[in-house]
Amino acid sequence: MERTSTRINLWFWGRNEANIPAEVRNGASTINTSRWGTPYANFVNNNCDISSKFGPNNIIINLTLCGDWAGSVYPSSCPSTCVDHVNNNPGAFRNAYWNFASLRVYQ
Repeated sequence: MERTSTRINLWFWGRNEANIPAEVRNGASTINTSRWGTPYANFVNNNCDISSKFGPNNIIINLTLCGDWAGSVYPSSCPSTCVDHVNNNPGAFRNAYWNFASLRVYQ
């Protein structure tokens, strides 16, 4: 995401997509978003004073174990529901981990 006083732009690339900009893929110390192609979403400041309406951002990593996708593919042959299994078996997740290829913040 890039937020300036005139726009908010969002880009998204899958982990192994060929069109990931080299500076993103390689973790460059500085970036130039003008080389990234068309943003996934672009919100232009036509009638909204972005600087007065948007404050600091928070990075939230949603680790929902039984969300829209996982909850719908939970095998019906398993006992109870996905939510019940997660809530009643915390020990089953003692060694669970998530592997993030990277998380970089540029200011």
